[in-house]
Amino acid sequence: MRHAVRIVGWVLCAAGVVPVQALGFGADGHRITGYIAEAELSAQARLELEAILGPHDLADLALAADERRAEFQERWPDSPRWHYDDRLVCHPDLSVAEYCPGGACASAAIGRFRAILADRTAPREERAMAVLFLVHILGDIHQPLHAADNNDRGGNAVRVVLPGEQGTRSLHAAWDVDFVRLALKGRSPKEAEQAWRRRYAGDFARWRSGSQDTWMQESFALATKVTYGELPDWNCDTPPHEVVRLSAQYVEHVVALMPAQLAKAGIRIATVLNEALTPPPPRP
Repeated sequence: MRHAVRIVGWVLCAAGVVPVQALGFGADGHRITGYIAEAELSAQARLELEAILGPHDLADLALAADERRAEFQERWPDSPRWHYDDRLVCHPDLSVAEYCPGGACASAAIGRFRAILADRTAPREERAMAVLFLVHILGDIHQPLHAADNNDRGGNAVRVVLPGEQGTRSLHAAWDVDFVRLALKGRSPKEAEQAWRRRYAGDFARWRSGSQDTWMQESFALATKVTYGELPDWNCDTPPHEVVRLSAQYVEHVVALMPAQLAKAGIRIATVLNEALTPPPPRP
């Protein structure tokens, strides 16, 4: 059995849930972000993660929050909302309290789990669970439909058809799965991670700056301009009732954006883990 499977099982048992069969929806994207994050961990963060998790694989661990969503919801009823901010794309001035009631949204969850992970007095089990959610949710927020909504459940209520295909899927699923698959161009997630880390190495320092709020704003802007803004006959607050046929231009644009979105997510996962797991300097 792989080390990461044992670690995920240990974390789930610590949380009081029972392992079930993995689903794997959107697995390629989360694996890529986990591979990139693992490669960018500092030496200190690696040591701290070993102490918390034992042998680990962030590419596997990044899948657990989706795979175990039903069990986590039994323990934490608000946990499905930790994966996204339901901020209305046509009403960007809404307050955080309006689109994140009670702190049940991705940006608030990231802040909470980051604080738990940084707290060296917190129980090991709680810090392990914080890693599990941070590695996943920080990836989620770089998918624009986890940062914006048009009264369509983050694109889940919009049915689309890709060029040259007949079957429909939701707009959200297309962004989660299909556009990642097309960006891979037949490569494995590990091969893509290596290629994209080389391609974007010069951008890493810039991508490390900011916070979950500025990163979420980036994704919200992308949703406004591209995800929704480039849909044919798109209207604010009114999801289309008919199936939307995506143009080749739309798909090509999104597929070209996808490698940078995934690379950013991986770099920012590592940034958060490195910062949370680096002890503060001693007081003079």
